Amino acid sequence: MKILLITAIILFSFVQCIYSNELINFVAGPKVNLYSESSEASKIISQLEYGQIIDSYETILIRDGLIDQWIKIEINNMEGFILYKYLGEVTKIEEIPPLYLTLKLINGDTVKLQNEPYANDSYRIYELLSYNKDIGFYVVKQYLYEGYYTFLVSDIDGKKYQILDEPIISPDKKQLLVLSSDLYAQYNDSGVEIYSIENNVPVIKYKKMGNNESGPTWGAKNGKWISNSEIEFTKETLSDEGKEEESQVKLKKINGKWAE
Repeated sequence: MKILLITAIILFSFVQCIYSNELINFVAGPKVNLYSESSEASKIISQLEYGQIIDSYETILIRDGLIDQWIKIEINNMEGFILYKYLGEVTKIEEIPPLYLTLKLINGDTVKLQNEPYANDSYRIYELLSYNKDIGFYVVKQYLYEGYYTFLVSDIDGKKYQILDEPIISPDKKQLLVLSSDLYAQYNDSGVEIYSIENNVPVIKYKKMGNNESGPTWGAKNGKWISNSEIEFTKETLSDEGKEEESQVKLKKINGKWAE
């Protein structure tokens, strides 16, 4: 029995060792203070930069959950304390997300969108989906801990405009069709938007949402421009039994206004 117990302890320690070696810990926040004690009132030993590799850490104090959890770390031959929310984990150094998504404007300036890759309410990771010079916008997705936002970012002044999802550009490259359907996870809004690009600004011309107080009742997908004044997409709904039902919808622009 004693031999079995010793063997189990050795195996457990070996498994722990393998597990800890699988993950690389890094500083997941810009200019993170390294404190001498587990308190923000204590002395600041150093200021850590995003992406620095943490040699080791251990949990010290939990107050109101992970966001307020202190950990003791070793980094660059220093020991100190940081909040758990600034601890990132990857399996390879190359997988550390960049601190910023940088977009270049046509005048040579840049816009930096800051990532916050730690798992709490502040989590966000930006991804560049596309850039279309004809409409003058970058399309950027901001991933949250649950769900995401989609933005148009002007290549002239860097202004961000939130839209439902990735846009579909009209044949004349002056209009955008945006569709969204999130009937199951329900993290994002569902519906239809049509924009006109006017003086490098997306102006909403049509908007119909599939959400009510209890959640989405319908969503839109598989859209296409038939012409600059006609659109077709698939409308999907869920029956009371949870069965998915689809129908085709056409929108037409008559006298400058969109309607079914």
